[in-house]
Amino acid sequence: METVIIKFQDNINLSEFILKNRDDFENIPAKYFAYYNNTFPKYEYPDVTSIIPNWGKLFSEFRKFNAKCRFLFDGISPEIIAGIVDAVIARNKRPYRLTNFFNYMKILVPDKQVAFDLVKILNSFTPSSSDQLINGKKTGFKKFKPIYCAYVRAEDSNPALCPPIPAGTQNFWNELSIKSFWESQPAALLDQWTNRNRKEDVIIHDIENGWGSHPNFSPDFDIPGALAMPGAGVGDTVHGTCVLGLLVSRWPAGSTPMSGILPNQVHGIAPMVGVRLYSARNVAGELRNDDALAMAIFEARNRPGDVILIEKQLNNRPAYDFDFTPSGTGNDFFPLETDQAIFDLIQVATRELGIIVVEPTGNFLNFDLENYHNHVDASRPPSAVVNLVPGTPASLVEFVKRRLPRASARVLRFDAVMDSGAIMVSGAEQDSATSHWKNRYGFGSRVDCWVPSVSILTTFPDRTLKNFCETSAASAIMAGMIAGLQAVNKNQGRPPIQPEDMRQAIRDTVQPVNLNRLSLPDMMKLARHPRINLIPAGT
Repeated sequence: METVIIKFQDNINLSEFILKNRDDFENIPAKYFAYYNNTFPKYEYPDVTSIIPNWGKLFSEFRKFNAKCRFLFDGISPEIIAGIVDAVIARNKRPYRLTNFFNYMKILVPDKQVAFDLVKILNSFTPSSSDQLINGKKTGFKKFKPIYCAYVRAEDSNPALCPPIPAGTQNFWNELSIKSFWESQPAALLDQWTNRNRKEDVIIHDIENGWGSHPNFSPDFDIPGALAMPGAGVGDTVHGTCVLGLLVSRWPAGSTPMSGILPNQVHGIAPMVGVRLYSARNVAGELRNDDALAMAIFEARNRPGDVILIEKQLNNRPAYDFDFTPSGTGNDFFPLETDQAIFDLIQVATRELGIIVVEPTGNFLNFDLENYHNHVDASRPPSAVVNLVPGTPASLVEFVKRRLPRASARVLRFDAVMDSGAIMVSGAEQDSATSHWKNRYGFGSRVDCWVPSVSILTTFPDRTLKNFCETSAASAIMAGMIAGLQAVNKNQGRPPIQPEDMRQAIRDTVQPVNLNRLSLPDMMKLARHPRINLIPAGT
């Protein structure tokens, strides 16, 4: 089965329309209408639209494919979406102005050709003026488009497909000044945390396909309040276990960062923080990235400064009629936010709720994200254009419109640049000849930083320690550094570091000479950055 995602315009109230056309919708719970009708008046959109039930042409096309609309977030209660809206309003003291997630629908169809045919119809659908009303009056606008975009959803996976990697273990604790940072902290604070008396001032919300256990986590160390929603960790247990090892493995007695990194030991970068786990698969094994991310945002909605770690990527793009791979073979991997629904969720978290989101670029070797665009983008020189065949998901076009311009690649301007606000992490590897760090995966102005991504020792569910790799390892390390900084910040009684401040500090302190000579994130430099200021400059 293929999934077609439909994003109706935010200012359209679909509730009454769906009720009058129930035959063309399925699995819409009664709670959907109750929460929709309670939430919609809280939105602030221009030209709020009521639609009379006369979209016969559109739904006649649905029936040709034997397809019906479902609510996109059908794996969680509509209460979750309503709760996110209420939290935004409460925090910002103004009406809600971003995405109307109640207007996201999906259609399941039998194969990709049917999916692409349906997407073309949806993206071109424009009812006549007699088919619509605005504020009870005919619009007179024949080009009014009730559908913002429709696209075929790509497949996804955890970003941890490991090719053969060099022997040995990368001492990223020294390379990234993690050890130096913890040595700079008061001994009493370290003692408190190393003795397992952890606070949950900061929580990392980790989205995975699955996870397992390891002696480094228990019995001395657990995963507080582990939340396996909406699924129960169905699927791969290796990936999540590797990520948890990097984040929160306990510091064994006698081997804290104050006494150095011991061989064959895994030390959590931020073992003092809490962890919540969210399964991106439900109990039937079906993918639910939307539900998992929405649930994570809901749980963190009143916790500004928390970190959401998205350990997912989109892949198998060649199955969807286009391929960026120069040879035309193999899998392509992209950030999860290239899916429009995921982008919209991240934007609410970072811009409205103060939640820091960390996201991997995906494991596409040496891929320029600047080439991730539609052929109609006239601002790009023809030689750089990747021509996409009809049927390309609309989210590709949206992602390009939101990329950071090259001219201001290291300066964030959230008021002028459309951007999800996530911290985008790529992987780096060390050149054996020069010892310089060089790019391994995605690059371009959308990438915020590069982190070591090969030979990273961590925990595996078979109770061993082995090397982990790729952008999964890189993004987990970055999330741990951010959570550690945030935990110390809160321990000092300060307001949470905001997503834009953390991200700008990272970009300011990571200034690559070129892709063969990168600079890596440095925890000490970040702590001294004026937007974070945990350690006075010059000390």
